[in-house]
Amino acid sequence: MLPLLIADYDVNFGDGVYDVTAWAQAMAVHRAEQAEAKSAPAPAVAPPAHPSAPPRSR
Repeated sequence: MLPLLIADYDVNFGDGVYDVTAWAQAMAVHRAEQAEAKSAPAPAVAPPAHPSAPPRSR
């Protein structure tokens, strides 16, 4: 249900099915995860090896 709301779908819920408090909590978690993903540093990547360098073992 939450992914539909995040994607701006119009969803009609019957009374008693939709819990505003649960929705607000789920949205807070979603926004925190999105903010964390945006602020996370990019993974370190080794620079490319010189073409004449021997292959490195794992």
